[in-house]
Amino acid sequence: MRLNTVARLTVAIACSAFVLTACGGSDKPGPSTPTALATQAVSTRSAIHDINLSRSSNAAANATSFTATFHADVQTDQQSVSEDGTMIFEAPSNFDMKLSVGGAQTEVLLRLPDEYINIAGRGWYSVGADIINRDAYQQYAKNHGPIDYSGTLNALTNYQQLADEDIDGVGYLHYTGTYDLKTVLDKVPGNILQSGAADLTKAVFQGLKPGSMETWIDRDTELPRRAAIDMAFSIAGKDLSMHMVLDYADWNQHVTLPTAPVDAKSYSELTGGLSPADLAYQLQFSTWLAKFVADAKEFGKLAEAPHDDAARTSARNSAQSLDDDVTAFEALSATQRFQRSHDKFDEALAQLQIVFGEVAKELDSEGGGDTDKVDHAGGEFKTLFADASALYKAESKPDVTPSH
Repeated sequence: MRLNTVARLTVAIACSAFVLTACGGSDKPGPSTPTALATQAVSTRSAIHDINLSRSSNAAANATSFTATFHADVQTDQQSVSEDGTMIFEAPSNFDMKLSVGGAQTEVLLRLPDEYINIAGRGWYSVGADIINRDAYQQYAKNHGPIDYSGTLNALTNYQQLADEDIDGVGYLHYTGTYDLKTVLDKVPGNILQSGAADLTKAVFQGLKPGSMETWIDRDTELPRRAAIDMAFSIAGKDLSMHMVLDYADWNQHVTLPTAPVDAKSYSELTGGLSPADLAYQLQFSTWLAKFVADAKEFGKLAEAPHDDAARTSARNSAQSLDDDVTAFEALSATQRFQRSHDKFDEALAQLQIVFGEVAKELDSEGGGDTDKVDHAGGEFKTLFADASALYKAESKPDVTPSH
């Protein structure tokens, strides 16, 4: 996965998540806005005892529109990528986001119950029916309103008010706190998304770690002027960190969103026939594989010649990590598309467990392992793993070339 692709995915995840976290339950209706994070992400204690945050939350909840610009820096252990973008929101749930990285622009348009994505050089795709359970969403929004106030208000912990700070010569209230986006997402009703899309969302956010957030609040309007978010997570075994700053404008003003594209291609054309559930399995498998390969390399180094107790202990620990990896693989649920390679990987790992058993004997009582059994099972493992990898690669190929 190229870093620019990861960077776009990272920022799209962060921004889209701000909308998704708004899709929860409350007896009070209000717009589904990214500012739910910036102005409503406060603990229950803050909502009761901090008048500024409470009023800002209410002001944002009653807003009919806003525009925003944002800048994000995504960092891996190898390099960093910068990204810039714009947002437009119109109540109750219409939303447009454009983001650009490395000269390539991606656009996401949400006109519920439909959602579209425009990829540079490829055009528009309709993804709503494959992602959103329209009936469930519309019924939920009708009964509860589109914002989960309790979830967002519980999201910011360890908050504190800092000294007022100027932005463009104007003073703003300034708050900071710790934010756990995964906790908020866990509260989003499961039937809002199609089952495969829900699996994909869980896979993406599985490695999400708590981050921090700052908000700057206008004293007069009680609306946010700026939000800054720092977060870190893993995607397919890659550790990423992101710093993003959003500047809000045009609160409760007339805004113009793009119309829904009439020539949007299907979701399957975008993915080459891979379903959201297929993509979720790919992401889960890639994450598992990255850890397994790292643990296998470490085990190979430690298990070569353990001559003392410390080395044998390290080798046992490394073998346990690999055994844990086998257990983690067994917990993966393959889609029909990837079932053949999944079964073949399972056969390979069964041979690896035979190796573990003999190595354990060797470590527990030097010379106790069966070398011939290790060599045979090790050879079977390599062959089966190579076959499984070839199968997985073939299964990952699109049914048709994604349309341009």
